Amino acid sequence: MAGIFGGGAVLLAICLAAAPVWLPLVGRCLVLAGSDATLSDATADVLGIPDSAWLSSSIGVDRVLFASGWIRSGRAKVVVMTCEAVYGISGCEMAQRELDATGQPRLPLREVHLPSSPTPVEAAALLAEVSRLGAKSAVILVDPLTSRRSNRVYQREGMKRGIQVRVLYAPVAGFRAADWWRTREGRKAVVYELCQWIGFP
Repeated sequence: MAGIFGGGAVLLAICLAAAPVWLPLVGRCLVLAGSDATLSDATADVLGIPDSAWLSSSIGVDRVLFASGWIRSGRAKVVVMTCEAVYGISGCEMAQRELDATGQPRLPLREVHLPSSPTPVEAAALLAEVSRLGAKSAVILVDPLTSRRSNRVYQREGMKRGIQVRVLYAPVAGFRAADWWRTREGRKAVVYELCQWIGFP
């Protein structure tokens, strides 16, 4: 018994000593490589898609503003967005108010009213709306932490519907793959995302 506990203590010591190496790797494994929407090489593929629809499954301010810039530059025609009510106000209306506050025009928005749902359910609802629009391609804008899993889910759903999908992420405040474990919010987010991989592979 003492040997078992002693071996466990040694293993724990090794894991703690190597933490600066493997903890950043955990964060990076969750992020889809080469899909930073702020980089020109990541967006180059999208620019060649004439009927691209922009989808955002979050009301994050950074992503709303980013999507607005793509609409104004002609890189996308429409934003399809899930609109869960937050304190009785539509998430889509909250997104539009963010644009009002910054003096930008409102988005050409197609609302998909959907309560908080697992990613596969949300992907099916959003791509169904894209299909109704007649678009054959779509850009999915997500946050970095969920980008790798979202890519798997949306690619699978896009193949079912004959829609070409490109998943990109817009950097958000509060998560950095290189040091996610240093904040309580970062630790909670990574643990939750790892559970999502187990529940919805």
